[in-house]
Amino acid sequence: MYESNELEVWNLTPGGTAIFGAQKIFNIVGRVRHNNKILTLHYSLNKGPRNPVNIGNSPRMSGPGDFGIDTIDIGDLQDENVLDLYVTGANGTSHHSIQFFAKPISDGLPYFKLDFDDVNNVEEIGQVIDGRWLISKDAAGRPCLEIRPQDAGYDRLIGFGSRNWTTGYEINALITVTHWTARGYFNTGLTFKWNPHLRGDGTCLPAQWSTGLAYYAAKCPGLRLRFGVDVHWNSANEKVGSYVLQETHYSFWRRWAGFVRNEIFRIGNNPITQLLPLVPYRFRLVVQPEAYRLTVWEDGTPEPEPQLIVPNPTDMLPQGCVGLIGCNCAMRVFEYTVRPINN
Repeated sequence: MYESNELEVWNLTPGGTAIFGAQKIFNIVGRVRHNNKILTLHYSLNKGPRNPVNIGNSPRMSGPGDFGIDTIDIGDLQDENVLDLYVTGANGTSHHSIQFFAKPISDGLPYFKLDFDDVNNVEEIGQVIDGRWLISKDAAGRPCLEIRPQDAGYDRLIGFGSRNWTTGYEINALITVTHWTARGYFNTGLTFKWNPHLRGDGTCLPAQWSTGLAYYAAKCPGLRLRFGVDVHWNSANEKVGSYVLQETHYSFWRRWAGFVRNEIFRIGNNPITQLLPLVPYRFRLVVQPEAYRLTVWEDGTPEPEPQLIVPNPTDMLPQGCVGLIGCNCAMRVFEYTVRPINN
């Protein structure tokens, strides 16, 4: 990470290496400090033209001063790069320069393992799309990827592997939600066949998205397999592009308790969570042409049969990388592996 008195860049480190290839866009995310005093932010990559950077004007940026750059193609990267940032405030313009290396991911069969050995920065592990992801440790000293409570917000996303992966693989992850940070709307789990958000022009950061989701979500029965293809709200305020493949509860009793409290006694509108904070859960997703299968269970207990099975799924998104999503939650991810399955 790069830090100064004026700004932070969460997924670039001076002299560090950032991998790329999970998607065709190379996102850069961070935060401008004292943003009420900042008038504009611009960047230049490898001495190219200066481009505007949107600050705070998107649901993808939850904190004051958050910014996102989505106007860099992975084809614009060189082995060694220089990102120049220009911060303009009432007292003039300051300059920040970050030299970093870029390395393409290995493209081929869907193999991936979250490996923290000899790694210091999150951009060495995956391609950050949104949010401040950190390499951290829990109280027992186990390394993990983490979204802290103060960094939680709308759709924290990171991608692994190749944007060219199609089907025929299995994802296994070990995830602990440390805190649900919002009432009523939150989720956590896996993404697959991730494709980039609709691209902006530097003055905006669109939230229109396309991916497969295998996750636990509030405001639904609990576990859900879903595709989104260019999901957005149209002029009639209708949500379009969202396709729920299958869903079911994780805990019948906690789902029922929430229904009784919220719908019968009208005590509130906040779901009783079925995944409990500080409890580690294992997620297993099988992506094959003949079926998608999602299994979620508490770590240390016997693995159940898959809760969700979608036979002969329609390939709404033929290819894309895999990854993680956490919306309005603080979370730690200890394991994430991908292996191919022979059909």
